[in-house]
Amino acid sequence: MPCRTSSPGLVHSNFRLVKPASFAGGGGSGSTRSATTRRAVDAVLILSVVAVLCAALAARGDSRLDLPRDKPVYVVGDSISAGLGTSKDGTWPQLLAARLGLNVSNLAQPGARLADGASQARSIPKGPAVVVVELGGNDLLSGTTPARFGADLRSFLEMLKTRDRRILMFELPLLPFQNAFGRIQREVCREHDVSLVPRSVLAGALALPGHATDGLHLSAQGHAWLAARVSKMWLRT
Repeated sequence: MPCRTSSPGLVHSNFRLVKPASFAGGGGSGSTRSATTRRAVDAVLILSVVAVLCAALAARGDSRLDLPRDKPVYVVGDSISAGLGTSKDGTWPQLLAARLGLNVSNLAQPGARLADGASQARSIPKGPAVVVVELGGNDLLSGTTPARFGADLRSFLEMLKTRDRRILMFELPLLPFQNAFGRIQREVCREHDVSLVPRSVLAGALALPGHATDGLHLSAQGHAWLAARVSKMWLRT
């Protein structure tokens, strides 16, 4: 079945918190600082591109997936979903729950990469569920290769997918020279019948004015905006 996304042709940009020793945090050895500097430069380039295009992206239509409201929702992700300096009740998954009356469990952990998704997914009980995946940005910021990215994504989705789970994944915004990652994400999602949330959603959540505290982590306004956009994928009552 095709991988579903309703906003083709949008710009990519990759945003993710890495663990404190790697991106948004601490010191470390010279090699660690060098890697951190490289990631910081990448982040600045990403934000520069998205800042120019975010208004157009935000105006695009969102997916209408008509997701059921009677199924539990599990969020597997990194610091964008876990929140950094934000109370658990103020993250977009909790705001989504309040907005639609959903049963949402936020399993996200700061610094998580695709390979870490399996440990979060093991907390999801058997049975029907909607699973929202917000992972992959830390992999890109860490300098992974397209081949490694594809292998980790495929392994994670194979572990996560069951017959009675509906899985969504945020499409990663990318810089033009990272197009291989976007192609791989679309192909692997298609293979596993995973619906892609249009990349404009994640780009707008981070790049629109006031949405991010440091360019990589959502402010209260950013969490509220993202919850509002994601809520449009559920059935209207």
